Formats: sequence, structure tokens, C-alpha cells
Amino acid sequence: MHISKLNLLFTKKFLSDITMYQIEMFDLKGNNYFTNEFDLYISQTQFVDVAENKNEIYIPIAIQEEIGFILRFKKVDQMNSSYTLKFATTLKNTLETSLDFVNDYSYGGKIDMLNDFLTELLLRDTSDLFNNLLERANLLHFDHSVTRRLVLVDITHFKKVVRNSSDKTEVQENLNTVHKILKNSIYSYSEYAAYLYDDKFVLFKKESNNFEQDLLGIREEIMEELALGSQFVVSRPCLTLESYRTEFKKMTELHENFARKNLNTPIFFVDDNQIELLLTSVSNNDQHFFISNSFPILTEISKSNHDLIETLIQFFKNNMDTKKTSESMYIHKNTVYYRIKKLSELVNSDLFQPYNCTFLFIQLCLFRNLNLQS
Repeated sequence: MHISKLNLLFTKKFLSDITMYQIEMFDLKGNNYFTNEFDLYISQTQFVDVAENKNEIYIPIAIQEEIGFILRFKKVDQMNSSYTLKFATTLKNTLETSLDFVNDYSYGGKIDMLNDFLTELLLRDTSDLFNNLLERANLLHFDHSVTRRLVLVDITHFKKVVRNSSDKTEVQENLNTVHKILKNSIYSYSEYAAYLYDDKFVLFKKESNNFEQDLLGIREEIMEELALGSQFVVSRPCLTLESYRTEFKKMTELHENFARKNLNTPIFFVDDNQIELLLTSVSNNDQHFFISNSFPILTEISKSNHDLIETLIQFFKNNMDTKKTSESMYIHKNTVYYRIKKLSELVNSDLFQPYNCTFLFIQLCLFRNLNLQS
């Protein structure tokens, strides 16, 4: 069975986020997906369930009821067999359930506001805060026909706490606590979602008759846990990709601050080719939809100003830092600045702003995919 790039990327992130064990991934012929290793046992075995051979555990993973690939990890000396098999079975069930969500096309493949938001999350995931990949997988096919609102949860006095605290571990623990409170208020993945955005929290919530009451309940819990008040900034209802994008951009710009700098965690951290790999799984029609308004100008720029595009891509991947970008491209940092400024003028968008830079980067990835195919 051929495994799609999306399934491969998802599984790789899933394994790196949920366990500290060194887990290898093989196709059904025994070839390792990421190294040149060949496993003879896999090539000679028809797997039905978790298997044990010498000092290694093998886990067959099914995608839509058909075995797609095999996971392998070595037993640790301190682990007894019953614990090992229990862990392997739990891992198998969790990953297969997550992959069911990834491959559920019942909602169609149209790029909507939540696909866009998922991409934003992938770009910003630099820690273990988003270790629930089942939630992420579900977001791929979130029912976007239901009206929702973006809610910005602003922790009162939180800027002061972050800026004045010398204990970064304590600050991060406070962030994690608030994030946990928000996630605990999510009764159903089909209705709610909560995410960390810099030092704020974005709650993407289904609109209902109890909307205000739900927010008050969350505020009380934050107050009890951290002795901090909280404010909620509620945007207008979001029904389309454009309305979602406008509201998200407006909220993040209005409440932007630099407190996160003290956590030593960059806003952006992109694994080389990771986002490009994800976007190659998007259908041609959806790629056209996502960049239709910018297609003419991107075509023109790619023909006459190729250096500008390459600089923007490196600028984005280097956390929008002109010095780091100049070092990676072996050019002067002033050259980086003027190229980004020139490109900003051509696309009529300030690319020194994080949201604008992110969005154009995604569009360029899709634009390149379409050109490679044609």
C-alpha cells in the first residue's frame, strides 16, 4: 500500500510528539522511510497484530482497514513484556484512530478557514503544547458550515508577569496551565478548539445560546488556578475563509506584544520542506482557489524577480530575522531588507508583519507546486 505524503508527515510528527522511544517506520517490504536500513523480518512476515522478535517490537498500522506501514522499536531492559505490549497496543490504536481522521474525506477537500488555521499551527509548533495530534487531524475536516467566533483570551497582568519574572520555567508552567484549562472546556472536537498564540490564547468556538456563560465559566477557572483575571475579545461570526482571515489578522495585530521574546521561543520555526510537504497533498483545484487572487502577480514576480521570492522564503524560515537570513544566503543584511521591502511593494502587503509574511509564504509554496506539476 502506498502511503501519502500527508500520512507520512502526520505519523512522523505524531511519533516525535507522543513518545520518547526511538521508533522506526518501515514500508511493508522492510525498507525504512527515512534511512537506508532494510529489515529482513518485516520483509518475510505478514503482520496481523503487534509482534515481538528477539529484542524488538513490531506494530502494523492500518490506514482505512488496510495495513499501510510497520513501526519498530527496541525493548528497554527495564521494561517487562506485559508493559511493552500494552504500550504497543495503545500506540497502535491511537495512531490508527488519528489517521482515520486524517483520511476522512466526508466533508470534501475544500480549503476553508480551519485548513488555514491548521497551517498556522504547524508553523508555530515549537514545543510539546500541541501534543494532541488527534485534535489536529480532526481539524483537517472540521465542519465549517457552522457559525463560529474567534475569541482572544487575554490574561490580565500576564505581560507584567512574563516581563518581570526571572523564572522562565514558572512562566511556561503558567502558560501550560491556562492552555490546559481552555482545552478542558472543549466538550467536543466538532464544536470547540483552543490554541496558544504567542502569550495569548485563541479560542475558536461554536456560537450558541450559552456563549457568554461559557466564557464566564472559563474566566472563573483561570482565576481559581492562577489568581489572574482574564479578558475576552470576541470577534464577529466567521463564515468564510476571507472573514476568518480578516478577523484572525485583526485580533492578533490589535493585541500584539513582545512578551514571548522572554521565553526564548521563536514565533516561527519551520522544519525544512515540512510545510511544503504538507501542501503538496492539496488538490490542484484547492491550490488554485487558495492563490487565485495572487496568481497573476506571483507569475510576474517569479519571471522577473526570482531573487525576491528566494529571499522571502529564507527570511520566513529564519524567523523573519534579516541577519540570520543574510548569513544563510551569503548576502548583506541590508540587501535582505531592501528585497523584502521591494517585494512588499509589489504584492501590496507589509511582509515585515508576521501574518502577511506567513500567508505569502504559504501561497508561494502552493504556487511552486502548481508550476512543478505543469
